[in-house]
Amino acid sequence: MTAASGRGARIAASRHARRCAAAALSAAILSAAPASAVEMRVTSPNQVCSPNANPCDISSNVIIDSPTDLDFGLRTVRVLAGAKIRFKRAGILCGAFLVEGPASRIGLQVLDEEEAGSLKITARRSCSGAPNVPCLEDSQCAGHGPAACTGGSGVIRLDARLDGDHNRGTDVLLRAADSVAIHAVVSLNGSGKEGDAGELTIDALQGDVLIDGPVNIRQSLPQGNYYGRPFPPGYAGYLTIDAERDVLFQRQVDLTGHFNGGEVHVQAGRDIIVGHNVLRDGINGTYSSDGGDGSFQAGRDMKVQPHGPTDDLTFLSANGGHYFYNYPGYGGYGGFEAGRGGYTRISTGRDFRIEQKAVVSADTARDDCQDGVPYAGEFDVYASGGFEIDGLFSVTASGRCGVGGDIYLNAYGDGAVGPTGKVTATAVRAGDVQLRTEGNFFIDGEMSVRADRLEDYYGVYGEGGELYAEGDDVAIAGKVRGGGPEGGWGVNVGGCRVRLEPTASITAEYSYTSLDFQESFIAEAGSKITATEGSNHINGTSKSEPPVLLGEIEPPPQIAYGAWHASNCPPCGNGRIEPGETCDDGNVTDGDGCSAGCVNEGCIAHTAGYPGTALCDDGTECTTDRCDALTSTCVHEAGCADDLSCTVETCEGDSCDVTPVDAACDDGNACTTDLCNADTGCVHGTLVDGECNDGDICTAASSCDADARCTSDETRAATGGVITISPREDSSDRLVGRFRLQPDALRQSITVTGLTAALFDSDGTVYFHETIPAVFFDPSEDEEQAWLAATTVGDVRIRARVALEDDGSATVRLSIRRSGLYAAAAAGELGMSLLFGSEPATDDCHTFVPAPCRSLSKIVCRQ
Repeated sequence: MTAASGRGARIAASRHARRCAAAALSAAILSAAPASAVEMRVTSPNQVCSPNANPCDISSNVIIDSPTDLDFGLRTVRVLAGAKIRFKRAGILCGAFLVEGPASRIGLQVLDEEEAGSLKITARRSCSGAPNVPCLEDSQCAGHGPAACTGGSGVIRLDARLDGDHNRGTDVLLRAADSVAIHAVVSLNGSGKEGDAGELTIDALQGDVLIDGPVNIRQSLPQGNYYGRPFPPGYAGYLTIDAERDVLFQRQVDLTGHFNGGEVHVQAGRDIIVGHNVLRDGINGTYSSDGGDGSFQAGRDMKVQPHGPTDDLTFLSANGGHYFYNYPGYGGYGGFEAGRGGYTRISTGRDFRIEQKAVVSADTARDDCQDGVPYAGEFDVYASGGFEIDGLFSVTASGRCGVGGDIYLNAYGDGAVGPTGKVTATAVRAGDVQLRTEGNFFIDGEMSVRADRLEDYYGVYGEGGELYAEGDDVAIAGKVRGGGPEGGWGVNVGGCRVRLEPTASITAEYSYTSLDFQESFIAEAGSKITATEGSNHINGTSKSEPPVLLGEIEPPPQIAYGAWHASNCPPCGNGRIEPGETCDDGNVTDGDGCSAGCVNEGCIAHTAGYPGTALCDDGTECTTDRCDALTSTCVHEAGCADDLSCTVETCEGDSCDVTPVDAACDDGNACTTDLCNADTGCVHGTLVDGECNDGDICTAASSCDADARCTSDETRAATGGVITISPREDSSDRLVGRFRLQPDALRQSITVTGLTAALFDSDGTVYFHETIPAVFFDPSEDEEQAWLAATTVGDVRIRARVALEDDGSATVRLSIRRSGLYAAAAAGELGMSLLFGSEPATDDCHTFVPAPCRSLSKIVCRQ
């Protein structure tokens, strides 16, 4: 080695050492810098952390934009404090997924790009028989030993913000084998002028969902104006939650929007607890907008309860918004345009409860009748248990043209409107409230379908809605209100036993009250029943059990018997012998002369072979056998009877001669052959393809199908309808029909066409067919594009309202009083045809095809 070469080697070594030192210093400085200063774009899990790291900690900012999921296996992924995941399209598969706090920082954030972002996080467990096999539920473990998805945690927890605000909204899916907990803000607002808000979907396949941080999926930015009113912006977003166990709302969920409120759909295997606001409102003051739709399905209970340390009000709402506009250059002309309330369906496996200081509403804002009619929303509640309402449950509409909404609540346990409870569907045109339960029903608060009274230069306005309160034992200590200056659709209370306590007050202005009972009715001293300029009706079952009237009733009631029967009254043990019973001693105990099944035990003793032998059967065909309840003995009267309605029996010696009569089997269905079998009774065959009349005036040729139904391919089905038929003690049964026609369904004015209506069943039986001539329709004085008619045709009293809506659709409401309508209860399905004109083939004709009916104290058939 030369001296030169040795010096060169030393220089090279020195340079290498300096480079290494510089690299080490750079690394040290980099490691000492805050984690947020480093950001990297990743497309695979190994770029995030080493393959064996568990948990896989994310300590710097990471950008994910990949069409494929990043699969971390069953490792826990943690986004540490100070770090974040920024995403455009991101899918993460892992064991548990945790974003650490504090709640004020952003842990997940959409990239600021024109296209909407999407984030999907799936937290899995492992199969108990195969620890390395990921799963979300037990079915995915089939073939891997014990089929149980129980290994690991499989949870998702967000302790820091998820910022998904975007011009076009951001879609986020959180799916966990166990539970999902949100403890910080989730914001998926639509921030563009035309963009919709995002969607948040949460699945907790074996656990709970806890919302303990604000969730915002709003559309809060209106668009520019056109002659003083804005074009519509985008829609508010969607929230969908599905949990195996409980769903708890502990912080506000906000899906309000300028065009429409968003939709919320929640399903829980156990309980749904609404402990903070869940809002689906249209925003006031910027653009008229409808409340959003929603559904809540709980395997056990659903509760809406107050929140906060001072029990602040909690709102579960789908209210419509309003907008005040004006046209520049037209003298300041303008008006209010109001949106509609949303539709909400609630079902529970046990109880439904609205607690004190909770507000459940689908109300509408004010209007001045210039641009459409604001309608409140609708609630359909089905509780397999009972219900209790101690807060406000409302579907009200404001303004001189407002139309109240509907509340339908059906339960099978005990129900109550507590002392702080209020159920209301009020408006100038009030809506309907129907609360029914198979259990006891106590009203200590207020139920109201009373009209908001409006008086101006042209007159006094206000039409009450329809109210039904039914149960087993029904007790009223509070207020029940209906009617209005233009009348109303009635206040109806019914039960096995009805009691009005001294503080009870039932009123109906220019309308009627109908109080129905089966076993007993008492109006205690101090109670009041008032039908101002109307009528009071009390309907019982038997004159032997008249109502006890100690309170004040004005005007005096019309009392009738035999016109009403409570379907849920217990037939045995009520102290009265009813059909199918041979005794009833007021209990269901054996051995006291009347069995637990209300069979006379004296007659049982005189019947050899009972219960294998029919009670009192003496084995001789030529006698009619019965149990005498007074003597507790069997009576055998000469004569033949085989309990077949289509046979004629004559006695020959000790046997009966039976003659079948086919004519007695006519079922009124043109699609069946009707024969009488001497042994079994009526037999009905099917006439497939036979000609028939389906009862629908909108169809021409009809034929029989394989189910013996008369059908036609020409049926023009309409959208949305409800048919309600109520019996009346004076035999003037009442039908109320409410229907919605599609846009452009009415091509001519009702003042030219008139209206023909026909009620029919699925077999083609027509229960009425009447016409309101065009001359009877007059424009409504307080509503634009609405026409009213009232007329009497023979023994039929008909009232009608036809209104055109802003979207070109039409609503039709009919009230028809006629004897015999309640006979339609046996049909099971009812439909209605509406013909505007005289020629079904060329004029506007719409069919609401027969829909299943429920029969309680009235018939309800809903499309």
